[in-house]
Amino acid sequence: MSRGKIILIDGISNSGKTTLCNNLSKQLGYKIVPESIRYLENRLNEKGDNILYVPKNIQEELRNQEILFDLEFDKWFDANYFADHGQNVVIDKSPYSIVATAFAFESSNISGTYNKSLEFLDDFIEKAKRYKLYSPDLLLLLKADCSASSKRNLERNHHLLSVWTQESTRQKQEEILEKEFQELDMKKALIDTSNLSPRDVYDEALKQITSL
Repeated sequence: MSRGKIILIDGISNSGKTTLCNNLSKQLGYKIVPESIRYLENRLNEKGDNILYVPKNIQEELRNQEILFDLEFDKWFDANYFADHGQNVVIDKSPYSIVATAFAFESSNISGTYNKSLEFLDDFIEKAKRYKLYSPDLLLLLKADCSASSKRNLERNHHLLSVWTQESTRQKQEEILEKEFQELDMKKALIDTSNLSPRDVYDEALKQITSL
């Protein structure tokens, strides 16, 4: 039995990550490992906004980070388990999104948490190495402009809180995600989904996947 592929899809809110995950599942049979907040929702049978709040202080932000990094490890472990058993896997969001959000939330009353998120990230990477978990075979970073993002938020079943759609938040998150994207040593591609249909995004992703 050959090992399955692991595809990681990351990007800011409303860039099309979950839609692409769903299309890869429907069209190619990929197993979806959902974003961390969905893990919590499924476990606790509660909406994510009622579990992890938008932080008002350093303590709340660090609490969120620690919980989310633990969940990201669970995702990484699960993805490797499925791949070890021959299943192709697509992961919705990565630990780098936690770092990007920490950078975006830095303010006068929440300071120093971005650097802490980098420490959590280092710990995550070291733990993954100890468990001998494979890195993804492909990273797809999705981006979308503010207009497209706002339109998609209105079309969602669950509208995101305004903090996630503010241009200042989006720009800071995107800055860090693209910085990390450039530094990662793996096969990767950046897809601007602003003017693409879900089918177009899927087709662009498929080009990258078939080249593996």
